[in-house]
Amino acid sequence: FATLHEKLNSSGVALLKHLGFKRLAFSWVVFAIPALLLIALFFLGFLRSLPADTRNRVLGSGVVYVLGAVGFEILSGAALSRVGYQHMGYQTLCHLEEFLEMLGISLFIVAAHIHFSRIWPAVRISYQP
Repeated sequence: FATLHEKLNSSGVALLKHLGFKRLAFSWVVFAIPALLLIALFFLGFLRSLPADTRNRVLGSGVVYVLGAVGFEILSGAALSRVGYQHMGYQTLCHLEEFLEMLGISLFIVAAHIHFSRIWPAVRISYQP
């Protein structure tokens, strides 16, 4: 399972080549986009059941995460194909990708914390060094 990216990447290259598209450096996104749509459909009922502000926070955090994980993966793959691994532009895109993924997860944690603090107001999460 740890090599899923690599396995999907080689399959994605073959699929893109078969369809007549130019090779992407990270072709696993060809499979990620339909998978994301299926996952979104699966969780649609759950999202509808959430209060509007919680739903908006969860969706916002998901958009930020997916923008990093898939959107910037496509951009960094294009940059890698053109300028190479050591180029500052490629490295910057990789760092932005990781930043957006971490930001998306952090926003989701905040959304969950706000939601659960409304449901169970007696439960407090605090930090004391």
